[in-house]
Amino acid sequence: MPLPIAHSIVGYAFAAATGIRFRRDTMTAILFSVVVANLPDADFLPGFLANEPVLYHRTVAHTLPAAVICGLIVGVVLTRFGKRFWEITLLGTVVFASHLFADMLNLTGTNIGVQILWPLSDDWYSINTPFSRYAEWFNFDRGDDSSGFVASFFSLSFVRAVLAQSVVFAPILIPALWLRRRKTA
Repeated sequence: MPLPIAHSIVGYAFAAATGIRFRRDTMTAILFSVVVANLPDADFLPGFLANEPVLYHRTVAHTLPAAVICGLIVGVVLTRFGKRFWEITLLGTVVFASHLFADMLNLTGTNIGVQILWPLSDDWYSINTPFSRYAEWFNFDRGDDSSGFVASFFSLSFVRAVLAQSVVFAPILIPALWLRRRKTA
């Protein structure tokens, strides 16, 4: 399970690869990527309130239709149907979908993936990686209830997983930033 840092890195890499620029600065693009790339995990909140955080995790919010809907909402909110509406909608959709791609990566050997094509298909899609032999570096116990879930983010295994995922995901920024520079040069 990729953590928010990994989703943020992948989201920014996908955003950079599109070549779509924000009118402001790089910090705006980073903030946009961090927020939109982590939106699918808002599905933890209803389960958290029910004292079972993973109850609704990787359901409707982890699908391509959700990515398109989120992209449309982002486009409307940020442009109010202005001249960059479709460009920003595409960017929102791509960054949201980056989360789905990251969740499909099997880092631990036990990742079931996501139902990315729901409601068209109930199949779960996962991409095997060579990292599963180092599963203990990527895993941490999230806890079964809400208090255990919160406590897990203050554990040493969580810190280890954040560091390991940062090392694995950070290199994807290199080709993404190269593509961005090439498209804008």
